[in-house]
Amino acid sequence: KEEMLNADGVVEKSNTITFERYRNPSWPLFIYQDRVAKTESVIKGVISTTETQYQDDLNGMPSSIKYKVGKNILKGNEKRIVYAAGVYDFMHSANRLKEEAAYYTCIPQCQGGTLVDAEASRFGYTSVASKANILDVWSFQPQNMPTLGSLFSFDWSSGSQTSTWKRNTSYTKYAWGRAVESIDRLGRKSSLIYENKADGFLLGSVINAGIGESLLLSGETCNVSNWNSDACETVNLSGNATKGIGIDYGRFSKTAIRISPSKTLTGTLTSSKGGSYRFSAWVQIVDAVDRNILFALNGTQINSWTIPGADAGKWKYVEWEGVVSEGSLVLTLAMPIGTEARLQDIRFLPSDASSTVSFW
Repeated sequence: KEEMLNADGVVEKSNTITFERYRNPSWPLFIYQDRVAKTESVIKGVISTTETQYQDDLNGMPSSIKYKVGKNILKGNEKRIVYAAGVYDFMHSANRLKEEAAYYTCIPQCQGGTLVDAEASRFGYTSVASKANILDVWSFQPQNMPTLGSLFSFDWSSGSQTSTWKRNTSYTKYAWGRAVESIDRLGRKSSLIYENKADGFLLGSVINAGIGESLLLSGETCNVSNWNSDACETVNLSGNATKGIGIDYGRFSKTAIRISPSKTLTGTLTSSKGGSYRFSAWVQIVDAVDRNILFALNGTQINSWTIPGADAGKWKYVEWEGVVSEGSLVLTLAMPIGTEARLQDIRFLPSDASSTVSFW
């Protein structure tokens, strides 16, 4: 139990958590699960309660979360969770027990109450993935307010649902057994950029551009699809900018991409959307002499940036925006003269797209 007192020593807020211990009869004697059964909060005399039930026959994860204010059950709601392993045999056989397939919310509770919100995801096999993946995501959007006693109902095997369900997202591309591209109901693509190997780290995401329509490279690794990893080289530094400044430190991470007169960096937009695109990166030179960084597309120099020698060891932001053609575009970053330059957070994407980049 936790209590918060005001300046006069009066309890203004308290939080009480009740645990339960679950033992499965088939488990060894000393194996058990301690878990939260109930949480009660009191704020200035108003009591709110959360009760959690678990799906012990499947995965021991929460199956029902009931919330109410005061002692009146009508002032509350219940959220129920459906797991993919409970509706798809192939998910259960693969021991993928924790992945959620749906949730739905009812007021004041699901037994005899009213269904007011729900989201469901279908899983299945695709021709390019060796394991089952998420196929699409649907939301519950009835034309009229559901009636009392309405129940959650979804066809897990069909790509067509009743009129109360609207498809929010369809997944269109997969890599290394994971969904990496999706299209929403407005036709807008989104993509996830992973390290190019099984169980690779997530390196970035893009909204309004699909796989092959944008390029991201944080600098943590060269092993990323559509970048020439054979010609790419990383350098390990002493830390990022929170650890120090100067040529021994990166900006966002202790790992950066290195280019030099003998080492260029190339990446390929396999399906450029055409139109306005934007390039940006963070650059650090190590020589106390002015150095040029060249930016080219399909072998034609598009832009260059001069980093003053007085800024050696400092990280400088460079960017370019202009119109590009559709189709395949090969991006090249080069340093014709000098010792080396380091690069982090490299992005080349449509001007109307947004992106995030992750660092380890």
